[in-house]
Amino acid sequence: MKKWLAALLAALMVVVCACAVAEDFKVTDEVAFAVTDEYNDRALIYVAIEVENVAGKPLSLGYQSSFTVMDQNGKEYSEGTFMSMYPQSIAPGEKGYILPSTYSLTELKSYEQVADYHYELVGGDPSYFTCDKYETSIEDHDGRILVKIFNSTGETIYNPSLVLIYRGSEGQLLHVETNYLYDYGIPAGMSAYVDMTPRKEVRDFFSDNGYTLEAAESFAYVTNYKY
Repeated sequence: MKKWLAALLAALMVVVCACAVAEDFKVTDEVAFAVTDEYNDRALIYVAIEVENVAGKPLSLGYQSSFTVMDQNGKEYSEGTFMSMYPQSIAPGEKGYILPSTYSLTELKSYEQVADYHYELVGGDPSYFTCDKYETSIEDHDGRILVKIFNSTGETIYNPSLVLIYRGSEGQLLHVETNYLYDYGIPAGMSAYVDMTPRKEVRDFFSDNGYTLEAAESFAYVTNYKY
């Protein structure tokens, strides 16, 4: 894995310049790595792109945004992939985290097959929904990383999304975990704990490559659509 990580870091110097980013977004940090699934014959590809809204207006991630993975032979894989931003809307000057979904790329059987990637980011109009944020805190329970979301409002909040950002010792972005509490409500004045510990393959990857994952910051939000 160390050899592949070194190759990736060298490739990123080229890949980042090759990616297309709308003027609305400024990429402030980025990380990418791949591991082999312990239980299934497939590669698990992790990419996190930290962006800042420099548009002067609220932004979402446009549906035209795209993500493509390349293997060692230059073959491209993109069918079924899509990108999501957390939170779904960011205000001017606010940062968001864009994560591609690559679970559909089952043809890639090992991390060693993953050689490169490319993305295009397009700004979108979030006027048809709002994102309400809620207070969170991070707790370490013997290696299990829990995010606590507290409902300080006077009403039950439903279906919150949670984001946990892991950074290295120098503050660099290393990994982003997300979770969505589907069909779940937190009554007013109550809290919920969510396990946001990275899966074993991810923890082993960073440990093997000499990095320490530090749970640096978290946030939770609820997306409310205007019908």
